Amino acid sequence: MLFFLLMLTTAAGAQAPRVRCTERQVKSNDPEIKDPVLRTTCYLGSYRFIETAFPDYAGRYVEREHSVFVRVQGRWQRTTNSRVFNGRQGELLARINRGIREEWEGFRADSNTRDCMEGVAAPPRYGMNDLAISFHDGAIWFSVEWDVPMACRAVGGAIITFPLKDVAQYLR
Repeated sequence: MLFFLLMLTTAAGAQAPRVRCTERQVKSNDPEIKDPVLRTTCYLGSYRFIETAFPDYAGRYVEREHSVFVRVQGRWQRTTNSRVFNGRQGELLARINRGIREEWEGFRADSNTRDCMEGVAAPPRYGMNDLAISFHDGAIWFSVEWDVPMACRAVGGAIITFPLKDVAQYLR
């Protein structure tokens, strides 16, 4: 019986962390903008991630803000991305930076996007707090944006995704 309980405990530890997200629409403060501001709030353990997407005058959501909070003694306190992850986060960060570099190199090598990448320096080694974090369909997304012309916004950054179960070992 003890062996069976141990097996259940081990199997439960291999599951993906649970994330619960809600999205709500908020009226823009700018009377010229008809589209709503989108606010997505996701909960992962004792952390709350808020992504706010602002529409432009053409209904495109190109500007986003990200913030992270931790629940301490029943209150939400602003925190940083790096505090969400444990001491092994350097391993995860190396994988993310490798993926960002590969996307950047792919855009520079592609004849369809090469012109957009002119003037965009090689990506630096990003720190965890330099990344925007969001959650979609059981995955965690780490993203960065580069300074490209507005016409090139489709290749204006990189999004590196991992299934949540693959990132569980790096979470606090």
